[in-house]
Amino acid sequence: MAQETRVVEISKNAAAALGKLLDAGGFSFQTVPYAEFSYTKPGIAATYYHSGKLVIQGRDLDVFLQQYLEDSAVANSTESPDDERIGSDEAGKGDYFGPLTVAAVYVSKDDIGRLRKIGVADSKVLSDETIARLAAAIEASTAHAIVSVMPADYNERYKNIGNVNKLLGELHGEVILSVVDKSPCRRVLTDQFGDIAHVRRGFGARAKEIELEARPRAEAHVAVAAASILARNAFVEGIKALSDECGVDLPKGAGDPVDATLPKLVAIVGRENLKNFAKLHFRTTQKVLDRLF
Repeated sequence: MAQETRVVEISKNAAAALGKLLDAGGFSFQTVPYAEFSYTKPGIAATYYHSGKLVIQGRDLDVFLQQYLEDSAVANSTESPDDERIGSDEAGKGDYFGPLTVAAVYVSKDDIGRLRKIGVADSKVLSDETIARLAAAIEASTAHAIVSVMPADYNERYKNIGNVNKLLGELHGEVILSVVDKSPCRRVLTDQFGDIAHVRRGFGARAKEIELEARPRAEAHVAVAAASILARNAFVEGIKALSDECGVDLPKGAGDPVDATLPKLVAIVGRENLKNFAKLHFRTTQKVLDRLF
C-alpha cells in the first residue's frame, strides 16, 4: 500500500495530549527540526511543527486518525478546509542566493483527495527530493503557472520598485491570471506576505474578475500547498543551475553559510558579476564585501 500524507492543524493543548497518547502507545520519539515532537512506529509517523501543523505519514494513516485524533483528548483538532480554489505561494524571498519564484495552482473538487493522497503538503515540511517528485505530479495533472526571477532580473526589478512585497504582488498577479485563463475558477487564496493590495494591483484591469483572499499559514490549504511545492522546486532548480554555472555550491537561506560562501564566489566571478547570483539589497552584501574591499 502506498504511503499517504495528511496535514492537520491542532492546538498546542491538543498536541500535548496527543504526544502523551503516542508515548504511552509505544511510539518512538525523535527530534525533528522546527518540530515540537515526532513519533514513529512501523507504518506511521506523526510530526507536530511549531506552526501548529501535525503532519501524518504512512500506510496506516486512516487507522491512526481514527485511533488517536478521534480521542476526546484531541477532539478539538481541525483538519484544514480544502475546497476548489486557485492557490499561490512563493519561494526564495529570504534566500540571498538564487531566484525569487512564485507559482499558482488550480485545485478542483476532484483534485483535493488525489493531491492529499500523494502527499501534497506545505513544502516547508517536505524534503527537496519529495518536493521534486510531487512537483512533477502536480505539473502533469493540474492547471498551473510558475515564474522564476533569476538574480540579474530580480536586482533590476527591485531597483525600479524598491520593495520586495510590491514585486511579489506583481508576480503573484502574473501567475494567478495565467491559471485563471486555464481554469473555470475565480476564487484565489494566497499566503499573507504583505498588503493584499500588492496582489490586487498585480491583476491590473482584471482585478474585478477575481475573489482574492489572503490568510496567514495559507499553505494548510491543498491549493496553496501545491503552489508552495512548485515554487520551492523551481527555486531549488534555479539555485542548482547557478551553482553549476559558477562552480560554487551556493547555500540556501541567509546567515553564516552564506557569509562564508560569498568571498569565494566573488573571487571566482568578480564583484561586478555578483548581481547574477545574489539578491544585492540584502544586508549580507555590504556586510561581507566591506571586509573584502
